[in-house]
Order: sequence, then C-alpha cells, then structure tokens
Amino acid sequence: MIPSSDRRGSCNHVVGHLMEGLGVGGAQVYVAHLANTHAELGRDSRVIVLNTPGELSKRLSSAVKVQYLGFRRASIRNPLRFLFSLFAGYRKLTLAVEENGIEVLQTHLPDTNLWGLLLSLTGKCRVVITIHNNNFLPAQGGTKFGSMVKRYAYRLMVRRCGAVVTVSREVRNSLQSQLNLTDEEIAKIHVVTNGVPIPPLASPEERMRTRATLGVNEDELLILGAGRLTEAKNFQLLVEAMALLREQGLYPKVLIAGEGHLRLDLERRIRELDLVEQFNLPGNLENLGEVMQASDLLAMPSLYEGLPLVLLESMARGRPVVGTKISGLIDVLEDGQHGLLVDEGDVEGFASSLAKLLKDPGLRSRMGKECRLHVEKHFDFQRVYSDLCKVYNLAAGSPGVGDPGLFSGRTL
Repeated sequence: MIPSSDRRGSCNHVVGHLMEGLGVGGAQVYVAHLANTHAELGRDSRVIVLNTPGELSKRLSSAVKVQYLGFRRASIRNPLRFLFSLFAGYRKLTLAVEENGIEVLQTHLPDTNLWGLLLSLTGKCRVVITIHNNNFLPAQGGTKFGSMVKRYAYRLMVRRCGAVVTVSREVRNSLQSQLNLTDEEIAKIHVVTNGVPIPPLASPEERMRTRATLGVNEDELLILGAGRLTEAKNFQLLVEAMALLREQGLYPKVLIAGEGHLRLDLERRIRELDLVEQFNLPGNLENLGEVMQASDLLAMPSLYEGLPLVLLESMARGRPVVGTKISGLIDVLEDGQHGLLVDEGDVEGFASSLAKLLKDPGLRSRMGKECRLHVEKHFDFQRVYSDLCKVYNLAAGSPGVGDPGLFSGRTL
C-alpha cells in the first residue's frame, strides 16, 4: 500500500486511460502504474483498450476495471470501409466512456490521442492528451498531406482538450517547435516527467539465482539492453560494439529483451560476427525487473527517446548506463556520474565506454548507487501520480489544490 505520507495531489474523479493495446512498451507500463495507483487509493480507475488483451494486461490490478473493445481499424486503401470502421470505433468508445462513468480520460500515443481529440470536440468527457516522445509527427513514409493533418490535429489538442502532458521538457520543446505554437498555447502544456516505483534491491543470492537461469556464470559480466527491436533503439550498434570489445579481450554476455521487426537482421549480424555465444535475445520478459538486478549495466544506443521507463527502472535498481547523447537520456542522467554517454552512432565510443565500466567494478558500484539515489529523489512514481492528479483536477474544471499559482508556467 502507498504510505499515507505519500498521498498527495488528491483526485476523486473517475479517471480512465485509453490505450490501443496492452503489448509490451513503456507507455503501457506507465498506464498500468497509474491505473493501479488510482485504484489502490480506493478511487474509481478504468482502462479502455481499443483492441484485445495483451501481455501487460496481467499487470493491471483486479481493482482496475478494464474494457476491451475488440476494435480493428480498416485500411485507408478502402476509404468507405475505413470511414465505416472509424464510425463503429467511435460508437464503441463513446459507449464505453458512458458506461464507465469516466470524467477524465487520459490518452497515450498518437492513435489514441486522436481518439481523445474527437471525444473532446464532441463533449463526451474531459481529455488529457499524453505525448511520450518527440517523434510523434514525422510521417515515416507518409505524405505531406498526412503530416499537415497531424499538425492541425495536435494544434487542436493543445487548444481544445482539457490538458496536454509531455513526459519531458525536451518533448514539450519539440511540440512547440514542430507545431510553431504561440506562447499562450505552450503555456497550456504540462511537463510531468515519467517515474517508477522504487523497488527493494535484490539480495546477492537472488541476483545469482536469476543469473543462473540466464546461463550467466558468477565470474561473467552481463550487459542488458531492453526495448523494441526497431531502428529507434539501434541495437545494431551494440552488436558492432561487442565485436570491438572482443578485439580487446572482453567477452561479456549480452541480453536484449524485446521483440520487433529487426530481430532477423540482428540475429544475422550476430552470426556474421561470430558472437552467438555471447548474445541472448529471449523476446519480451515478464521478469525484466529481476534481469535488470542481475545485470551489470544497461546499454541504450537509441537514436531517439522520450523519457524511457526502462532507463528509470534500471537506474532504480542500481545499474549504471552506457547510452547516447540524446534527449531522454541527457534529461535524466549526468555523464560521468550515473553512466557514460557518447554521440549517437559512435560505435568505437560506445565500445570504449562499455569497456571502461566492464573493467572497473568499483566505478560500476559507485555509479549504480548514484543512479538509485537520483531516481529516488527525482523520479519516484508517487510524485508522478501526485502531479497528474493536479492535471486531472484542472482538466475536470475543479483544481481543488488550494494554490491558484500552482500551475504557473504549466510545468509540474
């Protein structure tokens, strides 16, 4: 249970969260934490999922009411079927909002943010839009018209929805620059940084038991990577860096937890470099927290991030980080104190930073302790929930927080 001293930012509204699915991902973990916390405090907590149950469904507390709509959007290649499916989806969604008595609905990720905009424009409920990273607008093969429509939609979100939340100042700055927002519009955006529950540290015995299940010996070093196997996470760089480490006589084990369309490409490159004995790609892991504790460091060679939960979760468990100098990482950790950062795409620099930490257990230990203290101080999930309660109250039109200047600057 949450200690009474942590119960700040009271919110008694019926709060719901809208997700497209509950597959493995940072936004999905974030939603589970929020919904569970709201329910744990004895409040009405709802989750609406557009399609069907996913791997993270089991993380939701039994006190959270979850509704799966089984909605599948038709391809836009058939415009009539596409429009019909949107109409059917809207009817299902509005009925779910009404049946659950949702007063404030928080949406997450681009598709559900668009649904949230529609609900807000039609007055079905108050909506809090959430933007988890700064790559929400690029079309990625789409058309200029599609990009123009997205920009118009996000401007409407800022102007018409109850509130817009970004997970970091950098994401807010990207929103401002990409949408060319006015000062008045940017003042409507709230920065509520991600956070994670602070777990107890595993005992040495628990750590060794987990390592044994992974086939990692006591005298071996384990590098952890975690995330979707996509271009953005750039795990190809980690594979190339391992080949350079082998030239230095270093043979750590590497576990990359996650799934994605680049799995076959990664496996092929691992075979080409004769690194099969060092790599383990087990897919999505239910016990990722235990694996984090069993690892020696976290590797994040990403090309872009919002504010990654896997980073905070690993740091909360005392793991130092080797990552790239991108927003989302530099917003969280200090180079040389919580880990080592290199320019994105710098294979040699990444390998050199890995080698520095792998060779120095004292440095890993010092940085790991600093990581945990940093997350405890700045990214404890109770602070996130407290700040979001203030946003929910504001969106619902009943701040209930006493201080009229609380939202000055709209940065929480």
